[in-house]
Amino acid sequence: MFNRIARLWGRKPEAEQGPEATATDRAARRAKGETVAESLERYRQQRAEEDRQAKEAYTREAEARYGPSATWPRISETLEGPKHPRFCQSCGAERPPEASDEATPARGDESDEGVAKANDKAKADDSFRLIKAALEPPPGVYGWQEHDGRDEPEPIAVMLCTTCSKRLISPHPRVYSSIPRNAPFPGIMDLCIDCRFRAGVTCTHPDRVSNGDEGLQIDAAPGMWAHARTAVGGRTLTLYAYPPRACAQRSVEGTDDEIADEHTGLGEAINLDIRAEGGA
Repeated sequence: MFNRIARLWGRKPEAEQGPEATATDRAARRAKGETVAESLERYRQQRAEEDRQAKEAYTREAEARYGPSATWPRISETLEGPKHPRFCQSCGAERPPEASDEATPARGDESDEGVAKANDKAKADDSFRLIKAALEPPPGVYGWQEHDGRDEPEPIAVMLCTTCSKRLISPHPRVYSSIPRNAPFPGIMDLCIDCRFRAGVTCTHPDRVSNGDEGLQIDAAPGMWAHARTAVGGRTLTLYAYPPRACAQRSVEGTDDEIADEHTGLGEAINLDIRAEGGA
């Protein structure tokens, strides 16, 4: 199966499309009465239409090979491992401890030029650290978001270790996108582990948008976007500086000792949780 994203990245830059295409586009931008904002909006609509056509073309090719998209299997349903934010749903590997994502705290008086430069350098170092972690994530257990037959994202997560994701994601006809580290994705956040509304890697709270309400109130880092050049092209990254810190709808039952015992290793409590969910 070919790489869908690589195909979208593979568009030639305007300068490589030939003088006729470039002249045509420039003439369109100079259309009578078109403002800069209108030109940008037309460009966004053009790109959106190209992406839509690319998705439709992939679906047709994939369906010709794998059958109707409605029949494509779901990794979230076919894997028999534990459904837990800390464990791979395929092999059961536990997520190793991670280094702190907290940004370097500002120090000293910002009005001092030397202190201000030091703080700016620390912020830049934090940004580069986040980008490096996104481009070259260390071996671990990460979340993948499942998509429907039309390549539209669904509120369904699958936790896979690095080894199993390489084995399962690429050859699968269904689209799975990597969930950014520290993203406020209900059901797989560390905050969710002890919450009574967590069912496997799914949030069942009625306030969640996918459950028909206005959404959860989560104290999370604002998303940051970065574009990185790699050996195979460019990548647009979504970065979160730190893990979600609080959820207004979170509800914990039991004492601290009971909660700690329930979620330490692949023990009896997690196996009971798996059986309660139908063995998947």
